[in-house]
Amino acid sequence: MENNGSQREIGARFQEVQELRHDIKNVRQSLLLLDSELRKNERMILDLRSDVLQIKTKVMTSLAVIVAFLSVSAWALEWVLR
Repeated sequence: MENNGSQREIGARFQEVQELRHDIKNVRQSLLLLDSELRKNERMILDLRSDVLQIKTKVMTSLAVIVAFLSVSAWALEWVLR
């Protein structure tokens, strides 16, 4: 009888080990998925930073052109009024 009880205990431990292996496999897959999502989000952030920099450059260039145009217009107006 004692031999049968230890066999059951060994069988239960093997079952626990199999379940733990399965759980570890699931955790590993979840971590890989999260890592993939993290890398995807990092790429999106870099793309957004690039877009913001392009917009900022366009706005600053537009402002510089407007200031230059106003300066030339003011100079021309002053020259005409003299």
